[in-house]
Amino acid sequence: MAEIILDVAPNTFKNDMKYFETMVSKIRKIDTEKYDIIFKTQMFGSNSEAARVNTRLDNSLLKEMHTICEESKYKFTSSVFDYYSLVCLLGAGFSIPFVKIACRPELYHLSLHIPRGVPIYLSIDCSKYQTINALDAGIEQLAKRRKIISPNGMKDSDKFLLCIPEYPCKESQYQFKLENRSVSDHTEGLNLFDRWENDNALIDPKTREEYSGCFEMHYVLERDNKNPDSGPFAKTISELSLIL
Repeated sequence: MAEIILDVAPNTFKNDMKYFETMVSKIRKIDTEKYDIIFKTQMFGSNSEAARVNTRLDNSLLKEMHTICEESKYKFTSSVFDYYSLVCLLGAGFSIPFVKIACRPELYHLSLHIPRGVPIYLSIDCSKYQTINALDAGIEQLAKRRKIISPNGMKDSDKFLLCIPEYPCKESQYQFKLENRSVSDHTEGLNLFDRWENDNALIDPKTREEYSGCFEMHYVLERDNKNPDSGPFAKTISELSLIL
């Protein structure tokens, strides 16, 4: 089934479990179950560069976050920005649908440490490629890295998400047709989502059920100029209510 990934950053809920629970419950109230919704947070090790400029997740909260999502029938996982965070996520004591690796080539090596039983969702900067053939060749090169661990290469459940690592970016920067593509969205509004939905004919319930791609977006309850994850690219409840 087509997936919607809601990125809920520690910058947004600031390790406040009641706030996180509110974010989940508000989605449950508007969810018409058109899509398989997955909540995702972000994990940084204490010595990472990202931890110096972002609120760092208290890793002891992972199980509680998973439980909150599970009680609302949602899956839960995280992006990881260093090996320490990857180990913490894999050892958190619950099943995860995938490990997310951000659109940072210096992090791609983390895919080599993820067990074969765990899917990888990896964002790739689509602006680096001039043609769809070049994009597919780039994806194939990244996919081959999994063969270091297993001769079977990437699993069918592994996904590459087309991404523009700018906050916000323009919809036109996602220059390729989005048919059979997964997307990590940093644009304002819902036009890119509409393109993805239309290019894959996801208005049709049967097509949605059979489609295996995903659309990732940042989610906030309200915008906050002090929160780098709540810029105009982040989606609010009022926006999400139009598509979920």
